[in-house]
Amino acid sequence: AMRRRFWEQFVDLAFSNSKAPKVKKLDGLIAEIAMTSDQMGTVTFIDVRHGESDLLPMRAIRALHGADVILHEPQTSPAILELARREAKRLAINATEIALDGASVSAIDAMARLSQSGKHVVRLSATSHPDNQRMLSELRNLADRRIPTAAIPPLADEAAMGPAFSVVAAE
Repeated sequence: AMRRRFWEQFVDLAFSNSKAPKVKKLDGLIAEIAMTSDQMGTVTFIDVRHGESDLLPMRAIRALHGADVILHEPQTSPAILELARREAKRLAINATEIALDGASVSAIDAMARLSQSGKHVVRLSATSHPDNQRMLSELRNLADRRIPTAAIPPLADEAAMGPAFSVVAAE
């Protein structure tokens, strides 16, 4: 996470000026990142019940590109998982448990532990529970633990958009 944060800030610094950054400025950047290395990570929830990678909002794609760890259910579409950055660790959630560091822990505890270690966690929810109660429960639980969270809803579904947007097969 520290290495990625360095390169993100380095690129921002390099493109913000027409001149190459001075070594002194880079030393300051390295020191700043080292001082903030104990920074809390985040957990981002993404609703992927639709299963279509091309229906993800841009915020969801950016979250997948920046993730250190992806927690997903077995039925999550492989096309959606392919959008995550290559180095991101992918962990499947079986029921409500995850195998983490050789032990079986609850999904909530895994998300909390990972984010507290500075990781950016993305939780993909592919199940269609009524009103997605599990995701809401997980969000509340993490908020109670003071872990920064975000939820990215899906794009409006076809039923909500009305009949003008539905696809009619040609006869």
